[in-house]
Amino acid sequence: MIAVCELNCAWTSHETPNAGFVAALTKCFHGEKIAFYAEKRHLNIVSGILSKKGIDTSMVRFQPVFAAGSHGLPLSLYSCFRVLREIKRNNCDKVLFLSVDPLQEYLCKKLCVIFFKRINCSFVLHGELDNFTCSHGTVTPVIIEKKTLFERLRNKSFFYICSNVWIVLCNILKRSYLRFGRIRLDIRKALLLHQETGRFNHIVLSPFIKARFSEYIDTSKLNIYAIVMPAVFPVKKPLRPINSYLKFGIFGYGNSGLLQRLNMVLAELDIRKKYEIRIIGMDGRGIEDYPNVTHPIPRVLTRDEMEELTQDIDMQMILYEDFRYQLSCSAAIIEAHSYAKPVFYLKNECIDEFNPPEKPIGIRCSDVKEMAEEIHRIVENYDIFQSELQQYYENILFHRERIDIMNNLHVLKEAMSFSI
Repeated sequence: MIAVCELNCAWTSHETPNAGFVAALTKCFHGEKIAFYAEKRHLNIVSGILSKKGIDTSMVRFQPVFAAGSHGLPLSLYSCFRVLREIKRNNCDKVLFLSVDPLQEYLCKKLCVIFFKRINCSFVLHGELDNFTCSHGTVTPVIIEKKTLFERLRNKSFFYICSNVWIVLCNILKRSYLRFGRIRLDIRKALLLHQETGRFNHIVLSPFIKARFSEYIDTSKLNIYAIVMPAVFPVKKPLRPINSYLKFGIFGYGNSGLLQRLNMVLAELDIRKKYEIRIIGMDGRGIEDYPNVTHPIPRVLTRDEMEELTQDIDMQMILYEDFRYQLSCSAAIIEAHSYAKPVFYLKNECIDEFNPPEKPIGIRCSDVKEMAEEIHRIVENYDIFQSELQQYYENILFHRERIDIMNNLHVLKEAMSFSI
């Protein structure tokens, strides 16, 4: 039996890659039982994705567990020990941890060395690796109308006020924490490198991460494997929509600050034809004055709602500052491949990796000014742009086959093999 464990994510967080990993394991270890431990709502969502995509989960047992998340030593120790004890009871000797922070990884390694000597672990490394770059830029904020404290809090619930006070306190603590960046980085390195034996492997979610990570840490003992962030891609080729005007989609979290800056520049251009920038997510701040920006469902969306709103989109707009995703992979680019949506994005090393110049999947812009000018060009020449769009569509389908984890199961099998 193989165990898969998610200690951090609840509900819809990481549902796409986690479903991808579970689906790949059912193919990679065909006929072997798999126990998937995660928070109950997360299990239901991942199970629903797998069922909808036609993945046979008859050999998968979905086991609800307490997922502590990144909430300090006591809860992390309790969560790690409890799930490892359950795994041992089920006679599992291989565990894939779908996401862990450095402390959780250290605790799992320590517990396996002391108490669970038969259990070998592979750890999927996500955004935590970006901290090794020490590149702490500032995410573009939304410009809002200045109001007095009383005006902002008027008619707000007690829970809302308490939640925002907590956020402010966390931000103050975070700024203080960043001042000790070098000490913090040394601690992360020590936790990651602790007890590196043949019993522990690591998975990064793109080849470019594996290549760059060695610039920041000695990776010779880490047993690192590169697997492009997995997803359960549709078997049937998605059809390219036929629209009368250009439609962009912003999938997931997005970046409301950069979107607002982009629309401020677009408002200065003489764009006479219709276009749409559709927010397919919950954050629609700062768009009130821009009629070409739509936000059909201003709340957390279900996967079915996201897919429905994505169907008639021409291109997926990805707005990230260039300091983000230097050692991690954005789920947005994987969603673009899943739904075969060409990308329209601001320069970013992660997205660049998926957009090779010899077979591009979209348009790269250096800043919001260039992005606005490109939108102007495309909107005014939408009919002529169709041939270019068709080429991007064909290219993204080509690259989707290349990065599909189902075509790279040998790497996953190696990552789940241990020398002890």
